[in-house]
Amino acid sequence: MRFFKRPVDPVTGEKGAALIEAAIVMPVILLLAIGLSEVGFAVIDWLAVSNTSREGARVGAAAGKFDDGSQTADDLIKFVVAQASCAIEHGDLQTLRVFETDLDGNTLNNHSNTYTLTSVDCANGTASWVTNAYTWPPSSRNNTIDNLDIVGIEVVFDHTSLTGFLPLFEGTWTDTAIMRIEPDTRGTT
Repeated sequence: MRFFKRPVDPVTGEKGAALIEAAIVMPVILLLAIGLSEVGFAVIDWLAVSNTSREGARVGAAAGKFDDGSQTADDLIKFVVAQASCAIEHGDLQTLRVFETDLDGNTLNNHSNTYTLTSVDCANGTASWVTNAYTWPPSSRNNTIDNLDIVGIEVVFDHTSLTGFLPLFEGTWTDTAIMRIEPDTRGTT
């Protein structure tokens, strides 16, 4: 007795039907699987890039106009951004821009510092940066309660396709985060 198996018609014979159906369906399933993995890895990298810009903005807001002669607020921002960029798996952080902004993210007074990341050693926590533009020194930032500056952090990163089969998400991505500089409550401006 055959309860689960369909009888084969001896006249037409359907012995190769399953093979043909599999040949039609498998490329579609494979394409969907590769596409979904590309989308998933792109989302993971986008979250890492977004986190990188937010971490830089947090440090920039907290550091304010920090400059002790050997380190500045921008040095702290560069360190944190380089370390956060270690979470980017399928791409490389290219540039970092620290700029004075309004609440809409527009650069004010042409105040902008741009740095290019040349190398990062995630294991040892070191990175090398090249300064491209420097028109907003940390010492000129306003951290008094009546007129706080807003710091913007823009990171540019180059995303590469994991498989190269569907390079839909390859290219240069940019993310920006802005935060108001925290006031100097100790009176040491």
